[in-house]
Amino acid sequence: MADEEMSAAGSNTSLPEKKSGYTFGHNETLLLISLYQKYEVFFSDVSYKKKAIWQMIADDMKNNGYSPSAINCENRWKCLTSSFRN
Repeated sequence: MADEEMSAAGSNTSLPEKKSGYTFGHNETLLLISLYQKYEVFFSDVSYKKKAIWQMIADDMKNNGYSPSAINCENRWKCLTSSFRN
């Protein structure tokens, strides 16, 4: 039972990715941050839908050999910004 509690406690750091079945590694997270910076200007432009911007980021990640969906990228970004603020 203690092993189960340890396992559950250790998985709390990446819950959004676990729910969707995709886990970001360190290099993927660094790439996501870099790509977000690249596309950041589009998030403030009302002519672009956020869903489309996250899809562009996911496509760029796929071009770099990773396979997250747009939702995976958005959830990971939200997790990063939430933990950074706290």
